[in-house]
Amino acid sequence: MTEKRIIQLSISAIGILFIVGHLILPDIKIDGITVLLIIIVITPWLAPVFKSFELPGGLKVEFHDLEKATQKLEESGLIKKGSASKQHQVHSKYSFLNVVDIDSNLALSGLRMEIESRLKELAEQNFKVVDRHGINQIARQLSEHGVLSNQESSAILDILPILNKAAHGQDVDEQTHKWVIEIGPQILDSLEARKSAHELPDLISSYKNRDGAQGVEIGHELSKQLIKSIDTFFELMKKDKKAFNDWITELDTSTFTLYEASDEIEEELAYAKYSRLKEIMIEKVEQYLEKNTENNDAKELLNKLNDMNIRSIW
Repeated sequence: MTEKRIIQLSISAIGILFIVGHLILPDIKIDGITVLLIIIVITPWLAPVFKSFELPGGLKVEFHDLEKATQKLEESGLIKKGSASKQHQVHSKYSFLNVVDIDSNLALSGLRMEIESRLKELAEQNFKVVDRHGINQIARQLSEHGVLSNQESSAILDILPILNKAAHGQDVDEQTHKWVIEIGPQILDSLEARKSAHELPDLISSYKNRDGAQGVEIGHELSKQLIKSIDTFFELMKKDKKAFNDWITELDTSTFTLYEASDEIEEELAYAKYSRLKEIMIEKVEQYLEKNTENNDAKELLNKLNDMNIRSIW
C-alpha cells in the first residue's frame, strides 16, 4: 500500500468517525457541519478527478498540477526521472534560486523569465528571427523548427500556468517551494545543454585554431561551457582528444590566471570570482562522475582542478 493511499484512508477514517459522533449526539442536528465533514471524507478520493476544490472560508487546496507537470517533463526527456537536484549550490548560477527562500512567488516568476530567456536564445541560434511573441509562441516555434520535440514543447507549455499563477500572487505552498528548487534547475540545465550542443562544436573548432591571447579567451569560454552542459562537453571532447588534452594542459593559464587588475581590491574580487568558478567546476565534475564512474577524462580534470592554484601575474 502506497503512502498516498494510507493518507487517503486515514483522512477518510477520521472523517467518518467525526460524522458518526456528530450523528449519535442527540443535541446536534444534521446541518452544514455534517455536510462539510462529508466533503472532507470524499476529498482525498476526488484528487485524481479535480485539480482543486475550495472549502467554506476560502481555503483552497490544489492537487496534481506539479506531479502531472513533472511526469510530463520526465516523459519528454527534459528532466531525468527521480533526478532531484542534490546540491543546491551547484545551481546557484540560476538567479531565481537566490530568492527562493525569501519569496517563493518571486522565485517561480524568476524561473519563468529564465525559461523564456533560454527559449529565445535557442530560437535565435537556430532560426535567427524571433517574432515578438510570448513564451508560448516561442515554444511552439521551436517545436515547428525541430529544435524541441512536440512532447518537450508541450511539457514546457504545461508548466507555464503554474509559474504564471505565482507571478500573479497566488499562495505558494511547501510542495511548490520544493518543486522550484529541485525541478527548476533541471529544466534550465536541459535547455542550456541544447544551447551548448549548438555552440560547443564551433567553440572547440575555434580553440583548435587559436592564436596567442585568443586561446586564453576561448579556453576560458570552454570552462564555462563545462558548467553549462557537462554531458555535452565530455561527449564532444571524447571525439577530439587533442583538443581536450590541450585545453586541460592550458587550464591554469586560460581560466585561473589573473592578468590585470587596477588595484588590490579589484584583484581580490577577481580572485573570489575565479575561486567560485573553480568550486562550481569541481562540483559539476564530481556529480558527473557519480553517474559516469569510469570516465577517465573527468577523473583527470577533477585531479587537475583539485591541484590548481589561482595565480596573478600583473
